Amino acid sequence: GSVRFTGSGGIRTVYFAILISHTILAALIVPLVLVTLWRAWKVRFEKHKRIARWTLPLWLYVSVTGVVIYLMLIIENKPEDKKEKKGFFKRLFGGGKDKKEQKKENDY
Repeated sequence: GSVRFTGSGGIRTVYFAILISHTILAALIVPLVLVTLWRAWKVRFEKHKRIARWTLPLWLYVSVTGVVIYLMLIIENKPEDKKEKKGFFKRLFGGGKDKKEQKKENDY
């Protein structure tokens, strides 16, 4: 189902910028991939190379931003009692542990 992004501030702007560009390019990449594959299949390599130069980077962008959007939704929408009082990127990459947390980890 649908999951709303609950973040606020600058991260909300970043999220929607990525989401909008991802959505538009995901719709455009399908015909690009089909044409690219068709031209390779028909051994029209000059035309294939011309369009593949655009298709591959766009496809990679759509692939990576899909994962980024998923991670942003999962991390930002943790239940409040489990959400740590850290910034988004610290929660994403696990940074920002205080000295007590680091000592506990080192003691084990």
